[in-house]
Amino acid sequence: MPRVLPSQVIEYLSIGNRPQNITGINGTVLISALTSGYLSGLVRLIEEIPNEYITISGIDYGNLIFSVESIKNAVEHWRPANSMALQPHNRKGLLELIHAALVKCPDAVPSPTTTELPFVDDEEMRKSIRADLSSASSALSNGEWKAATVLAGSVCEALLLWAIPKAKDYDPQEIKDSRGNCCAPENLELAAFIDRASALKIITTGTRDIAHRARNYRNLIHAGRAKRLAQDCDRASALAALAAAESIIRNLKMASEAENGLTLTDAQLASDASQYAKK
Repeated sequence: MPRVLPSQVIEYLSIGNRPQNITGINGTVLISALTSGYLSGLVRLIEEIPNEYITISGIDYGNLIFSVESIKNAVEHWRPANSMALQPHNRKGLLELIHAALVKCPDAVPSPTTTELPFVDDEEMRKSIRADLSSASSALSNGEWKAATVLAGSVCEALLLWAIPKAKDYDPQEIKDSRGNCCAPENLELAAFIDRASALKIITTGTRDIAHRARNYRNLIHAGRAKRLAQDCDRASALAALAAAESIIRNLKMASEAENGLTLTDAQLASDASQYAKK
């Protein structure tokens, strides 16, 4: 069964998609031979939204449930020979109440098993990165290798972009592009992110090596490169990218325990690096 997202229902509710004469005075919802199918479809779509995507509570959730159940009950008891009018609730039409509730619900919610990122102090960034990590894991489970590879790679970039300026020994004058010119961290390529993070001791050499391998896989999303190398994203590329993301997360969790900026201790660097084959 296809996954229904809140935004899809919002689009379904748009004025241009509604049957003519579905609403009357003050937002009354009219049930007739012309509107019953549309309203039944609306109820079914809402019921197929995964529970974790309904993040509202309080009055918004109450309005959503009241509106959906009112429409569902009315359609089930409606008879073609008659018409039925559903009155507004709290002075608002039921379709408008449903719309107002669903616009507050996201289209991307991390699964409960997704790794937490407590060290990321920017709430919106933390939610965004974790949502991408969850989507990458879901794509891997569904055999969507390219999506998993790209999303996990973006998680690596986002984490390092957040972390590098917070490193204990960070010096903005040392951030340079491929030509040796000083630049902002966000202007670095992924390879430079990885090397700079390793130099700043916020990821280990073992994680650095994993991340570089994942970076090489992620480059295969470019059609020209894939053609030249006769390769493409596959399960190996997806696993490598996710392994890199999880390794970076593990290192940043440890580095966040330091005072006055992110850094790994010599013991942490040695212990983590010893788990991987050295170059």
